[in-house]
Amino acid sequence: MAFLDKETTQSPHSTETYKPALRWTLDFELKNYELALFKDDMPNYFTLLENNDAAMYLPELTISMAFKQVNVNLSKTSSDKDNWNRINRFESDIYEAVPTFFVGGPIWALAWLPIPSLIWSKNPTQYVAISTHPTMESKYTVRNKYLGPNIIQIWDVGSLNHQVNSKIRSPVLAYAIAHNSGTIWCLEWCPSGCYQDVDLDNYKADESKIRRMGLLAAACSDGCINIYSLPFADELKFEKTENNSLPIYKTDPVMTLVVNTLIYDNNEQDWQCTKLSWTKEHGH
Repeated sequence: MAFLDKETTQSPHSTETYKPALRWTLDFELKNYELALFKDDMPNYFTLLENNDAAMYLPELTISMAFKQVNVNLSKTSSDKDNWNRINRFESDIYEAVPTFFVGGPIWALAWLPIPSLIWSKNPTQYVAISTHPTMESKYTVRNKYLGPNIIQIWDVGSLNHQVNSKIRSPVLAYAIAHNSGTIWCLEWCPSGCYQDVDLDNYKADESKIRRMGLLAAACSDGCINIYSLPFADELKFEKTENNSLPIYKTDPVMTLVVNTLIYDNNEQDWQCTKLSWTKEHGH
């Protein structure tokens, strides 16, 4: 920790950004991050599922538990019968200036989309990938693999501008990826090189290919890691209809990582992948 002796001290209770840490982070990104990597791993074809087909992949809870927010600093609190709220599955609202949404089940994995520092001046939309257990009673034991229908949810949470007068909007389910790999224990985006934007000179607006948001790796209970190439939501052009009320899609991963090819091909895996970490070093 001797390197800290060279930096200015700061109270551990301070709410200000620790400037040396910000500098270290930027220096690391300049050394290791790129704007264009894995250029061949573009999104595969996305198939929109109709309601009847999508239903089997959705988490089981259609409405959240009752909740309310209480200011503990107020001497007078409301009655236990007052101000309780519930949120329907895949819906959201804002309570006490806090965006809140319900994903339908117990969350076991989430990951924020990394956005290149050059894009921050555009106040970009932020996205978070989330996966839940299919049910509240889902159980998983060691020495076993588990397959089954589930989804990876991609939520649009807006620009998250923390300026005093900034406008807060409710999060929106951008889309979800249906899969049969069971539950997902860990999600992680490729740290750099996969976010496409015309201002980064890694995407042209007139290209026929859809614009890529990023590469998302999922550690699954079937023992594999699936890597999905995901587009920005507006590229999918979802329109709500009577038969398609939710943006639930099927697509193939661009890559699947396995421990042993022979065991995988013979369907003899008896383990789960519970953790992954995408290296932050150059090239990822």
